[in-house]
Amino acid sequence: LAARRGHKCRAIAEPTVQQGSWVSPRARAALFGPAREQVAEQEAVVTGSLPDWLQGSVIGNGGGLYSDMEHLFDGLALISKLRIQGGRVW
Repeated sequence: LAARRGHKCRAIAEPTVQQGSWVSPRARAALFGPAREQVAEQEAVVTGSLPDWLQGSVIGNGGGLYSDMEHLFDGLALISKLRIQGGRVW
C-alpha cells in the first residue's frame, strides 16, 4: 500500500542477543519440577498494599507433575488458590 502511494519502505532488522541471561537449575526445578501437595494455608508477603474492599479468591490451573506423564490426557494438573481478605493474602 505504501509503495503504491509513492513512499519508499524498507525494513531493517538486527538480531538481538541478550548476554548473561539464563535460568538457574534451582529456578528451573522450582518452575517445572513435580509439585507437592500443600494442605495448610500460608500467608503470603504482600509488597505494597491492597484495598480493604478487595476480597475473594483467585483460582489457577496449570501443569503440575511432569515426571510421570505418560499420555497427554493424564490430568496431572496443579490447582492453586489465593485467598484475599482485609489487605492480606493466603
